[in-house]
Amino acid sequence: MAAAAERTEALSQKELADRLNVSPRQVRNLTNEGVISRRRDGSYPWPKAHQEWIAFKMTERERRYSKDKLNLTEEQARHTAIKAEIAELDLAERRGELVHVEDSTRLVRAALEAVDASLKTAPSRYAQDLAAAVKVPTARALRLLEDIIENVRGDLRNARRDGDDDDGAEAA
Repeated sequence: MAAAAERTEALSQKELADRLNVSPRQVRNLTNEGVISRRRDGSYPWPKAHQEWIAFKMTERERRYSKDKLNLTEEQARHTAIKAEIAELDLAERRGELVHVEDSTRLVRAALEAVDASLKTAPSRYAQDLAAAVKVPTARALRLLEDIIENVRGDLRNARRDGDDDDGAEAA
C-alpha cells in the first residue's frame, strides 16, 4: 500500500494544467518562476507538482492575508488619528478658540459695509468744516472730499473683491 502512495505520474504541461484547473500558460509561468518543478524530459511529476502548487497557493494566501492585516492596521491608525483631530477641533470650538470661516467672513463684511456707509456720507458731513479750515469755497471742499472718499471706498471694494477671490481659490 505504501508503494502506491509513493508512485508518481509523469504529466504533460496540458495534463497538469487540467488537474490544477489553470491554463497551460500559467503552468509554464510557474515553472519559469521555480514554483513547480519539471523533470529533464519536460514532464511534471504528480503528486509532487500538486504539492508545490498547494504550497504556492498557501504562501500566496498568507502574503495576501498579512497585507490585508497591515492595511487594516493602517486604516485603524488613520481612523484613530482623524477621531483625535475631530475631538481637538470640537474642544477648541467649545472653548471659543475656533472661529468658523463663514462667521469671520460675515463679521468682516459687516464691518466693511459699515465703514463704506460712513464714508459715503462723510463729504456732506465734513465739507463745511474743511472749507472753513482751509478757507476754500464749500463746493470745492465737497468735491475734494468726494474724490478722497471715493478713492478710499474703491480700495474697500477691491479689498472685499480680493477676499472673495481668495475664498473661491481655496474652494476650487
